[in-house]
Parts: sequence; structure tokens; C-alpha cells
Amino acid sequence: MHTYTVIEPDGVMGFGKADERTNFGAVIREVCGGHFDCIVIHDLKVVLYVHDEGHLIGLPINPVATALARQIVAGNVVMVGSHSPDGVYDGENYNVPSVANQAAKGIASVLGLRPQPADWSTN
Repeated sequence: MHTYTVIEPDGVMGFGKADERTNFGAVIREVCGGHFDCIVIHDLKVVLYVHDEGHLIGLPINPVATALARQIVAGNVVMVGSHSPDGVYDGENYNVPSVANQAAKGIASVLGLRPQPADWSTN
């Protein structure tokens, strides 16, 4: 089981858990609204799953995800941990590090957004 965080363009942040029975690709497609790509942020040890064509189809800019990724990101984003407990990036999904959630909340606060909790749990 791993945790994930959903970051919406208006600053709403949702938190969920997925287990081995969860088709996590389907969860990401549902949250992002279609095909997705990933942005690896090694210093926070996370991956942001983003809509593959968010800019092209006019999804709203996601200012929190844009600041985290240091590139323009549009639409809803799914954030997961990217490094194993041993600190290895192996392409698997892990719990979101608390420092990454704190960074996202801090960015939202600085931008004047009020992160509201939302339940994106798959269980």
C-alpha cells in the first residue's frame, strides 16, 4: 500500500491510499482526466503524474504543481513517492514523503490558496 496526494489547480489537496489490488494507472487517468506523463522531482523524492496534453486542451494551470516541478503544469496532479525505503529510484510508487506534502502546502499558502482536504481514497 502507498499513499498519494492529489493537487488540484485551485489549491485543493486530497490524500488517498492505494493497495496492490488498485489499478493505479486507472486512478491516475481518472484524476488527471486522460493520458498521463510523469515528472520526477528527485530532491523531493516524488513523481508528479500530470495530464499528457493538459496545455494543449486548455486545462487550468496548476500553480502549486508548477512551482514543485519548476515547469508549467496544467490540470489535476497525482503526487507519489518515487524512492524506495532504501533511497533507490526504481520506478515503483511509494508513500509521499511528508516533506513533499509540506512543500506543496507551503507553496499553496504563499500563493494565497487555501488547501482544503479532499478524500481521493480508492479504498
